Amino acid sequence: MTESPATDRSQDDGVGWWPAIIAGSLLLAAFGFVCCGVSTYVLFQKRTELAARTLQGHTIPTVEQSQLPPEEKRQINQILSQVVADAESGRLENWQASGVMNRLTRIPLLEWGDLAAVEELIASHDGFDPQQQADAKQQLSRLRQAIQKDLASIFDVDSVLAPVLVEDQSLRGQRLRSNISKELLAEVVLRAQLIADRCKIEDRMFAQPSIVEIVRSAVSAGTTAGAM
Repeated sequence: MTESPATDRSQDDGVGWWPAIIAGSLLLAAFGFVCCGVSTYVLFQKRTELAARTLQGHTIPTVEQSQLPPEEKRQINQILSQVVADAESGRLENWQASGVMNRLTRIPLLEWGDLAAVEELIASHDGFDPQQQADAKQQLSRLRQAIQKDLASIFDVDSVLAPVLVEDQSLRGQRLRSNISKELLAEVVLRAQLIADRCKIEDRMFAQPSIVEIVRSAVSAGTTAGAM
């Protein structure tokens, strides 16, 4: 019995273009992996340069716009400027630059001034009685203690301050609201208490830590021990 013309054509066509398409896809995928690897390696080798650019182009100018006291701004930017100088002169190796930036990005540097501003608003607000003002001061003190012990990071403090922050066009991208209500201030205090409780910070007042010393310690640890 002779096979039909349709059967002859199906046998002649063979497997078609699929092997070529699959092979091409695999080659493109391999090429993509190679490009990704090369890009990652290049960026990895430029950690010092990237750290210097970030500090000089963003962090230092943003600190100048923060609510930190002028003297603290001056001292912090002096520390950061020294890191930039060390990076540009070759005194800072890639692993050290990575360590410094890894630790600095955990510190609520700009938010530190916001916490102080919130505390001042509560202290001068007629809606809080003396006991409520004292409790607010204690909870914010506990939060700062958690920050000093590196138990609370910038992400925690951002969540604490979220009720009183609004977006703006500054380098930081946000600022404190104007005319903050008592309810929003009380929400900040409650969130600070929850973070401090989670970090198992004793429920009492603590001596005010220095944000300058926190930054200095982070830079020192980054240059000696690298990333966390």
